[in-house]
Amino acid sequence: MSPVIVASIICITLFTLFGFFLLMNESGNPRANRILGAFFLLWSFDFLDGIFLVNGYYFDHPDFALWGDSIFFLYGPLLYLYTLEITSGGLKRNFRIFLHFLPFVIYLCFIAFFFHRLPADSKSGILRNMLSNNTPIQAVPMIAIAYTHIITYILLSKRQVDRTTIDLDNFYSHHDLSWLNSLLNALLIILSLSMFTDIFHFFYPESYLNLALPITIFAMGVVIAGIMIKAMRRPVPWRHSLENEKSRDSDLTDIESQKIAELIYEVFDKEKPFLDPEFNLDDLSNRLSFSRRKVSQVINSRLKRNFFDLVNGYRIDTAKEIFAKNEDPNLTVLEVMFDVGFSSKSSFNTQFKKRTGLTPTEFMNLN
Repeated sequence: MSPVIVASIICITLFTLFGFFLLMNESGNPRANRILGAFFLLWSFDFLDGIFLVNGYYFDHPDFALWGDSIFFLYGPLLYLYTLEITSGGLKRNFRIFLHFLPFVIYLCFIAFFFHRLPADSKSGILRNMLSNNTPIQAVPMIAIAYTHIITYILLSKRQVDRTTIDLDNFYSHHDLSWLNSLLNALLIILSLSMFTDIFHFFYPESYLNLALPITIFAMGVVIAGIMIKAMRRPVPWRHSLENEKSRDSDLTDIESQKIAELIYEVFDKEKPFLDPEFNLDDLSNRLSFSRRKVSQVINSRLKRNFFDLVNGYRIDTAKEIFAKNEDPNLTVLEVMFDVGFSSKSSFNTQFKKRTGLTPTEFMNLN
C-alpha cells in the first residue's frame, strides 16, 4: 500500500470519528458542534475521493469523478459560520447565509457543464492526465480561485475572533478563544503546504505522489489532531450575546464618572470580588447599582483599561502579595493561581509575566 493511501486512511479515520462525535454531541452549543462535525466529515470524504482517483477507480466510472472537488468551496463558509456561531451568540437564519454557498453551487454547475457532458472516454482521458502531470494550464485560475476563496474565509474568521476577544476583555475576567485561533492558524499552514504541493505536482508528478503528497496529508492529520486535543481541554464554546459598549457620548457626567471610579476601587479593595473566576462586568455593575454601560465607560475612559485588564491586574497584585508573605515551603503556583481567581495556568503565567517580567515560579523563588 502506497504512503499516500496509508496517510489518507489515517486522516479519513481521524476526521470521520471526530466528525460523528461532534454531530452527536449535544453539550455546549449543539449547532456549532454540528457545523464543525460537517466540516470534518466533508474533509474525510474529500480524502476518500482522492483515494478513488489515485487508485484509478474513476477511470472506469468517470460519471462519479470530480464532484468531490466542489467540497473545497464548502470549507471556508462552514468555518466562518462555525466561528460566528460560537462568538456572536448564534446565527441569524436568513437568506444571506445561503449566499456563502453560492460558489459551491456554481462549481457544481461548472463541473456538470464542462466535464460531465463529455463522452466517457474523454472524461477518463482528462482524469488520467490529472495524474500524469498533463493538467491543462486552464485549470490554474480555478485552483487559484479555490485557494483564495478558503483563505479569505479563514481571515474573516480570524478577524471575528479578534473582535470577540476585545469584547470579552471588556466584560469578562476569564475567557479563552486561543484554541479557535490555533485551529484557524493551523488550517492556514495546511493550506500553504497544500498550495506548495500543488505547484510541486506540476513539475515533479512522481515525486509528488511518492513524497510531497503523503507528507502533506500526514501533517494535516497531526496538526488537526493536536488542535482537537487542545480544544477538548477547553470549556465548551459559549453562546454569550456580546454587546459592543465601547466608550461613546452619553449622559454620564464627570462627577458621576468620578463617583463610579471611586466605588470600583472601594469594591475591589474591600470585597475582592475578582477572586471569583466567573466574576464579570454584570456582577460589578450590580454591586455598584449602575448600568453596565456606564461602568464599562468609566473603566475604559477614566481608568484607561478594559475590564479584563483591571481584574487581572488585581489578581496578579494579590498573587505577588501571597508569594512575598509566604512562609509555607509546600505552597505551589497552582494553589496561588486558584486562590486569586485564575482557572488557566497558561493565562496566569502570561498575565503574571506581562506585569512583572517573571513567571510565577521565578517570582516565588526570589522570595
